[in-house]
Amino acid sequence: TCGSDHLVGSGDRYRIMRDHDFRAPDFVPARVTAASRLSLVEVNRPAKLPECTLHYHTSYEFSIPHEPITMVIDYGGTRRETPLPKSLLFPFNSDQEHGPGVAPGDLSCHAFMIDPSLVSEAAASIGMTRPIEFRNSARPVSTAIRSLTFQFREEAQGQQAGYEFLLELMSLQLTAHLVRTCGDYSGHPTGRGEQNDGKGVAKVIQYFRDNPSHRYSLDEVTLLADMDRYRF
Repeated sequence: TCGSDHLVGSGDRYRIMRDHDFRAPDFVPARVTAASRLSLVEVNRPAKLPECTLHYHTSYEFSIPHEPITMVIDYGGTRRETPLPKSLLFPFNSDQEHGPGVAPGDLSCHAFMIDPSLVSEAAASIGMTRPIEFRNSARPVSTAIRSLTFQFREEAQGQQAGYEFLLELMSLQLTAHLVRTCGDYSGHPTGRGEQNDGKGVAKVIQYFRDNPSHRYSLDEVTLLADMDRYRF
């Protein structure tokens, strides 16, 4: 892990820090449940975020906000405000700058911080062998991810015989499901053909089925489908 070395880019309005791996930034109060290469970071009470404070870390981050929030994300040198919908999975790549922008509001979420070696191992185990760079787009959280998250937390808290071994097994399972869920990991926008549109609509339909009691908005589902409102 690395210490928080505060860096300020020349002429940049953002404060940028190199943050510790496997935990939340220093400005976020969080509970951490950890195995050797995966941590579950939980911010259960809304936390005030400082404006324009970005951070980055070697670990991949898969975040699930409890309430909608807007974050600033670096897309290959261009920083853009990006909405993160409630209860959807959102990936951040290794060493990708992200964090609060102007008037960020409160953060409440849980997130998985995962070592790159575990991401590569999980990806290879399900047949994905290219360098892993996920698209920054929201995805539904599968039943398997929800169930494994609960089991991971319970096993870590219970600390019964063999719990460390089981945490390692669950870490690989969780990572495999996260990689598979965010499986379009090209890192660049794809073409907008009918086939991609069909996949986006199918993703929304599955989200409806998995979350039947959720109050949906058009903006939320079009973001999930990776389509504009008119096309959707």
